[in-house]
Amino acid sequence: LDRPRLSLQETHGGRCFSSFAAAALGERFDALLDPAEARVVAVGRGFLIANKDLSVHHSHLPRALEAMLTERLEAGDARAACPENAVIGVDDAFYVRFRDGHTEWHGPISFSCAVAENPHQLASVAFGESGGWVIVCDDGTIKFDNVPSELAKVLLASQKMGSKQISEVSMGANTQWFVRFNDNSWTGHLVSPELNDVVNFFQASAGDVQGCSL
Repeated sequence: LDRPRLSLQETHGGRCFSSFAAAALGERFDALLDPAEARVVAVGRGFLIANKDLSVHHSHLPRALEAMLTERLEAGDARAACPENAVIGVDDAFYVRFRDGHTEWHGPISFSCAVAENPHQLASVAFGESGGWVIVCDDGTIKFDNVPSELAKVLLASQKMGSKQISEVSMGANTQWFVRFNDNSWTGHLVSPELNDVVNFFQASAGDVQGCSL
């Protein structure tokens, strides 16, 4: 299946926009997604949707994540099986934090070491091509490896005193990336006109963009 182009969720307006390169995957995603109920939306080669009623929908996930979700769902504890944060990358990379506080991940060695050594909760995780990754901690600190040079400059600049802090990072194919700051402004590289229009529309209508997955 082709990698989805983007999924973007707005918090305050209760609306959600999504666009997929793979028509069959997109149809199922659109059928399962209820923008008023969804609390976590992750897209990669497949997708994962976690709703506020603790229901979980998913398709074509990395095998380890699929097995983990299946085991938790079969155990009958809906809260334990429902993610509160999930990111799906390429090459079976993923990060998931469940509502019971348990976290699991799979990715490059440098990513695994950074997550294991980090004492703070992760606010945002992004996986890119060729083993690239970014983590944004809830205290504002950022760690990254093997990301496009222009993105690295933005990440480093955000760590300087007085700079806007980053809330979220997403990376896509061909050095594409998107960064959202804590004041809801954003910047990016090779961002499609479609994504640009949707983000600007949400912000113009007083929406607060919660998440974007390239």
